[in-house]
Parts: sequence; C-alpha cells; structure tokens
Amino acid sequence: MMNDKYNIYINNELSLQASSVMASCLEGAGDNFILIRLSDISSFWEDGFDARKGDSISIGYFINDICVYEFEGDLLSELTQDNNRQNINLVIRVIEIPDLPLIMVLNSWVREHEILNWKKTRAKEIKELWLNSCLYWQGVFPPSGNGIIEATLSIKDVYCYEDFFCMLGESFFGFRGYMGKGFDSFYDCLSGLVINNVSVTLKDVEQTAHFLKSISPADTDYYDVFINMLTENGCVIHY
Repeated sequence: MMNDKYNIYINNELSLQASSVMASCLEGAGDNFILIRLSDISSFWEDGFDARKGDSISIGYFINDICVYEFEGDLLSELTQDNNRQNINLVIRVIEIPDLPLIMVLNSWVREHEILNWKKTRAKEIKELWLNSCLYWQGVFPPSGNGIIEATLSIKDVYCYEDFFCMLGESFFGFRGYMGKGFDSFYDCLSGLVINNVSVTLKDVEQTAHFLKSISPADTDYYDVFINMLTENGCVIHY
C-alpha cells in the first residue's frame, strides 16, 4: 500500500497538509519565482492559517510518511483560497529551482502510472530523470535483503552511457532498481553490497566489452573499469 502527501511548513512550523501540489516557474521574473497551488488541504492551526509576505515556507513531499524531497523559499504573496477553502494559491521565491519533474514522476509511480521508461526514449535528459527517480524511489522502497544478489547483465536495450546504468539498476534490483548514475556512484552502491553474496552473469561478453570501449574516453577503458569494480567488491563473475 502506497500513499503520499505534502507537508507545508511556515516559519518552521507544520501548518498545512495537501494531497496534491501543482507548481510552475513564472517566466519573465528576474528571480526564481514559483507559483504553487495546494489542493485538498487541511490546516494544523485551530483558528485557520496565518501567513504573511516574507515568511519562510518549505514544502516536503512524503511517501509512506518518509520525506522524499523538500524545497523551501520565501513567501512573496498572501495565501489565497478558493470558495470551498480546499485549494490555496501562493507565490514563493526559491534559491534553487526545485526538481519538479522528479516529484511528478514519483507521484505517478505512487499511483501506478508509468509516464516514462528509459527503454522507450533516446533523450539523455529523460534517462537521467529515470535514474534520479530510481535513486529516490529505492530510498523509500529498499530491496529486500536475503543476502544473495544474482544479476544477469544484457546490453540488448543499451545504446548510451546512461542506458548502461539504467540496465544495471534493473539487473541488480528489478524494475526501478538503482545502482548508480555513473561509475563512481556504481562503485559506491557496490561497496554497500559487500555483506551480500553478489553473483554477476555477463551475457554477450564481447558485445559488452565493445560497447563500453566505444563510449570510453581516450585514456580510459570502461570495460576494464567495470570488471575491476566488480572484482574489488568481491562479486563472483560468470562469463
């Protein structure tokens, strides 16, 4: 069972809760202005909410009561409600633009909607979004640990650097699994698995070696890097 919610903190006090948040960047504004609409809200203030321009505000996105993502800023407008008092509109200024696509993807996964798939796009940005979403998702739903990990690697759907790590995540932990966004983070993930018995089967070894070498920088061989990382972390490799 999955559920999500948004907690809104005003001046570091939990003030509102919403079932849905829509956010968009205001174009033409010199600063990072975000227009936000909170839907289906409930207030933690007995006498209603009281927020003023200049107040600090942070919005946390929770899945199964775990805070997955949070962004904050300063309130630039009064909070306005619609007639049924279930929706609130506000404008905030943020230091850094929040990762709104990430929240959108996680929200869709909670509702079991598939709005993107790394195998069905050639866009580098979408593949990077997939990897980032899997990182946050696996933080909420970590793989069940039985001490044994058996990963079978195939480059059938792998055409670029990002594809390789999308494939690794699925091979190790199934759909939406995460094993890094690059070789450095892959090594970190492997290091966290040393207490497990990790078995890695390489299908189409020659094609895998050729592919990794083809995307390697001039002074590096990604295939050697990959094999060395597996070996250093005690993985049993089957060719």
